[in-house]
Amino acid sequence: PRDRMARQCIRFYETQTSIALDGILGLVVGFLVIYHVDVVQQIFKTIWDFFHMKMLRNNIGWLETFPVGFKLNVALTQSMGTQISFLLNLHDFMTSSILTLLDTIGGGIVSMTGITTAATIPSSQQLLLMGIGCIGCTFGFLTMTAFVFDILRMV
Repeated sequence: PRDRMARQCIRFYETQTSIALDGILGLVVGFLVIYHVDVVQQIFKTIWDFFHMKMLRNNIGWLETFPVGFKLNVALTQSMGTQISFLLNLHDFMTSSILTLLDTIGGGIVSMTGITTAATIPSSQQLLLMGIGCIGCTFGFLTMTAFVFDILRMV
């Protein structure tokens, strides 16, 4: 019975400690995201450009040649590379169009409320990052990372 009580106490304090650390880390990261939204936006843009532009597009060229030494049908691999490149360009166009539309709609809503200077109108990306920071402050770090992961899966 004594071992069992010790295990229960350890499990209880472990749970309480993880909840406290999640909350504290969520507050710290959430406030950092909210107060430094421009820096966080630039970091995400740099990471996105690296993965999307460099890695994906460079690997399309690898696909069009002889991947892993396999001698594939050259016309087929070039056709696949062209189609994948077209889909990446279409994805870029659609996401930039949606973000531009959201910025236009958001700017119109903010200007209707009386704020007219362009410097005070945050972009939709900045509003999304501020929302992510608020989620981190309210629900903790794990919920914030799960939300970011879900958003990235949708994109």
